[in-house]
Amino acid sequence: GGTHTYFLAQKMSNITIEGITFTAKTDINTSIPETTINGFTFKNCTFNIGSTDDNSDYIALRYYNENNNGNLTDLTVENCKFNSCRQGVYTSHIKNVTVKGCTFDTTGHNAIAIQDFKGTCDHGNVVITGNVFNNIGDRIIRFNNVGADTQITIKNNNATNSGDTAGEVIKATSLAAGIKYDISDNDWGNNTKVANPEFADKVTP
Repeated sequence: GGTHTYFLAQKMSNITIEGITFTAKTDINTSIPETTINGFTFKNCTFNIGSTDDNSDYIALRYYNENNNGNLTDLTVENCKFNSCRQGVYTSHIKNVTVKGCTFDTTGHNAIAIQDFKGTCDHGNVVITGNVFNNIGDRIIRFNNVGADTQITIKNNNATNSGDTAGEVIKATSLAAGIKYDISDNDWGNNTKVANPEFADKVTP
């Protein structure tokens, strides 16, 4: 039709961002199937977003793939602080997500979301360990449709005054048979529960 549109297919890997204070949304995403982004690490960063309102602009860190093709992988968030945001770490169609040693203080919605919207997703290794959650306005961790090859480790996390109105702190829409779980030593606070029995802490004999 006489118009020209150009798309950029990105090829990025092994990028580390350390010691930065962010005051607005950090958004790493693609709608281009040919894009590959493998290895983004945020270490010792602070996310001061300043609002918990229901607005996607107030998500602190978004790592997002519009295609369920496994081409965006390996997000690591380590020893970071998230203050006053709609959501802390929001991912979609991402393989291998690690959040460890972080503090989440006051969110309007989930602290950590492992999401998908184009069918069941293999999220690879999901590791959520050693984090502190305070005043999370909905479920602390939210999964959507988790694929069979996913391995989920949730250990040594602590929370206060968090969860949805029913006290739920973790929920998945669906969990495929074959997922591996390593879940223990979490303290989610008083009067809380998990929506799926698979997310209950394993009791060591």
